[in-house]
Amino acid sequence: MLLSNEGHGSPDRSRLGVRWSARLYRRGEDPYLKERVHIPTDGTLGYMKQLLDRLEDNCILLMLGENQGRRNVDGVVLGRSVAFASGAPSLAQRTGAELLTAYAIRLGTFRYRVVIEPPIQVDWQLARKDYTRECVVVFCGRLESQIRRHPAGWLAWQREGSGIPVKS
Repeated sequence: MLLSNEGHGSPDRSRLGVRWSARLYRRGEDPYLKERVHIPTDGTLGYMKQLLDRLEDNCILLMLGENQGRRNVDGVVLGRSVAFASGAPSLAQRTGAELLTAYAIRLGTFRYRVVIEPPIQVDWQLARKDYTRECVVVFCGRLESQIRRHPAGWLAWQREGSGIPVKS
């Protein structure tokens, strides 16, 4: 299952982009997904029950870690302050789900390797805010390590004005 916003894949958030170009982009992903859950553009939280139900059923949920959300936690990647959505750690703590990090590494033309790292180990008993902050710290360390090991695959993190959510 993949969590994405309704404009996922669109170069802009216009009505045309969200309705049409995002839909065309998603057509390339959808055959590989059992289910896609959309974060609605109207700001409602109805999708959260669907996520909680699926996690209780032991489904795998993919959430992109580099995105910002309604609630964000600051981290540091390559010496830059970056805001990360707090949703994945919050859901993991709430449901007892393992929180894994994964990366795709380009090996050559049309050749990739997906690396799934061990679960993030943070004390479940921490207050939600502290748990989330600790998970983001671990995620930032893992992300920076991957960027340093495979810099060509992470060029967007190395350019100013790249669209990566960097805090100033």
